[in-house]
Amino acid sequence: MKVHWLKHPLLLAILGGIVAGVFILLAAELQAQATRDAAVLAAKQQAQLSRPAPQVPSAPIVARPENPTHKLTIKYEGSHAVEIASAFQDGGDYDVRYEGCYSQADWAICAFTVRPKRTITVTNLENRSHATRVDGTAVTTCCMYANDGGEGNPILTSRDADDNDVMRHTFSPPDSQTFLLYIPDYKKGKPLDSVLFSRGQGDVGVEFPVMLKPLPESVR
Repeated sequence: MKVHWLKHPLLLAILGGIVAGVFILLAAELQAQATRDAAVLAAKQQAQLSRPAPQVPSAPIVARPENPTHKLTIKYEGSHAVEIASAFQDGGDYDVRYEGCYSQADWAICAFTVRPKRTITVTNLENRSHATRVDGTAVTTCCMYANDGGEGNPILTSRDADDNDVMRHTFSPPDSQTFLLYIPDYKKGKPLDSVLFSRGQGDVGVEFPVMLKPLPESVR
């Protein structure tokens, strides 16, 4: 009786060994390929990490003052050209810019530019404008002037006054006006610390630190 060769035990064993060997070789080749791929990927990642980052050109730094410098002519006993860096501060229905305080002899004069947000009146009536010394004491601020070379008017804390003593300047955007506060005998006591500008009519005002400078010579 003949036995089919596929059913011969020895041949089946040999064939099984061959198939197993092929699978082992394939598995080893796949493992080797995976190892090679991992090595290539690691090399690429290392190259990317070591590559210097592209340099982005930076914009030049331009130094700008916090507040631009501007010029102003103070018209009190002549015309005095000053230059100051300051910005407008919120005063409610107006903005006000401190233009500096300037001394001559025993008195000082402080300037403020008012820019209204609506139609307003600047007056010396019910006006709280005053200066303060470093020890907290108030300094008499005698008068308010429009910066037009004209006469000043006394600072009045009440609304009752002779019409001859009342100053009223009514103006609207986009107009602005500069006003002066006269401080007599400012040297009689501690140094000045701050000055408050009020537009009057009960306005609480805006306070600024004093930057006292000598009043320049008149250019007239």
